[in-house]
Amino acid sequence: MLNHRTRDDLATLLEPIAEFVKNVCNKQKHYKSTLRPPHMLIPINSGDGRSYLARIIANEYYKTKACVFSSRDIFLEFTLKETIRCIHEIDAEIQSSAEYANDFHGVIALDIDALIPNLGDKSGNEFFELVRKIKEHAVVISFVPADCSKNRLDMITEKIGMDIKTFPTIFYSEVEYAKFFHKFLPSTIILERGEDGFDKYKERINAYISKNVSTKTIKSIKEASEVVFFASFQNDKSK
Repeated sequence: MLNHRTRDDLATLLEPIAEFVKNVCNKQKHYKSTLRPPHMLIPINSGDGRSYLARIIANEYYKTKACVFSSRDIFLEFTLKETIRCIHEIDAEIQSSAEYANDFHGVIALDIDALIPNLGDKSGNEFFELVRKIKEHAVVISFVPADCSKNRLDMITEKIGMDIKTFPTIFYSEVEYAKFFHKFLPSTIILERGEDGFDKYKERINAYISKNVSTKTIKSIKEASEVVFFASFQNDKSK
């Protein structure tokens, strides 16, 4: 089961996803609807917060009873590969997660990057068959790369059906990435070393990221920030 979070978490979601989720929850509460929320197709790169987006959406739907949940796991996440065997294994795991229900009810997030080049062949057909099966009972969030072509997006939308909401591509700017890695620095350093010490770590991390991080994502910047911070902090403590 996911930990419950405050409503402030929803405000941190990127627009228009936050507005969409709010509207879905408000409509479900107002009309006391038993219809499942639309499925979602989100173009955003791996490492840029896919799990975070899906987790907060699932929590919000759970808190507002926007859809039915059948087990302790209200959120399942899978990375699909191009093999049919992998798709069948995921199908089996989803069914086993239903616990005492016949089918899994909740939110299922699918990373389908590896399938993008193969959507028109047998593995692609198996994937769409899987989605058509699980979306009868669960809300499906499909993640694709930010540079996924319009033709591919249209194909996915057409194959999954009319009950899917496709969002605009999510990109982060250099300024936004800079804010991310400053945020990842432990706040205790400000208290222990003051603003000057904090700025020193920021400069080191800036330099490290510029030199070593070729593909910037939230995940890669977080990892770089941790590497530089802890290495620098240990060196300073030993002096």
